[in-house]
Amino acid sequence: MSGMFRLGNLIALGVGLLIATVNSSLALDSSDLEEVRDRATFINEVRSIFQSGDETLQLTIFEKIITDGDPVILPMTLELALNSQDARLKTTALRYLINSRELLLVDLIRPDNSSQAQEFIYHEWRELALQELKVAPATDEITGTFNSSKKRGQVIGQLTRGGVQLRLTDDYTVCSLRILQVVGVDLNGVLDCAMRLHDAAENAANANEAQLPIRVRLS
Repeated sequence: MSGMFRLGNLIALGVGLLIATVNSSLALDSSDLEEVRDRATFINEVRSIFQSGDETLQLTIFEKIITDGDPVILPMTLELALNSQDARLKTTALRYLINSRELLLVDLIRPDNSSQAQEFIYHEWRELALQELKVAPATDEITGTFNSSKKRGQVIGQLTRGGVQLRLTDDYTVCSLRILQVVGVDLNGVLDCAMRLHDAAENAANANEAQLPIRVRLS
């Protein structure tokens, strides 16, 4: 009988501890839920601002979020700014993006039925990485370096109204890389390379230059 009594006490104690734990969890969850609701409201307000068409307000909230450096809201806001119809806001977002990334990886897209010249450029410039890019505050001039499968050299360029124009040079080749369009979290554009006479004659079917579509993925 005493054994059953002790067992009953242990069960009652376990149930009591379980109830206390559940009540404690519910109290914690209630506090967390309020915080989650406040944050969700703020995120929805940020989205609404970028849908409002108020360009000054959009630029102001973007600069505020950059300053705060929120690791969750900042990437969302950067994507919204890059996809904005306001060229001024898009330029501001590109300036922040270039200055904040140590490395930008460029995907070269090989077209269907690519020419010999395009195949040569793809072979020379695939695995292209732009490094140490910086935008001068006063002039929006861009400087940095690059590496690819066969090339390495210097980058100079300019931040344009809603876009980027870069010049990539090594000892033998000059290429221009242009960011022309933003789609979601992808920067799309074109790599245009002028070839040396030797390359044009032997590797590129006497073509003087070739273009390849490019994509820079941001996530």
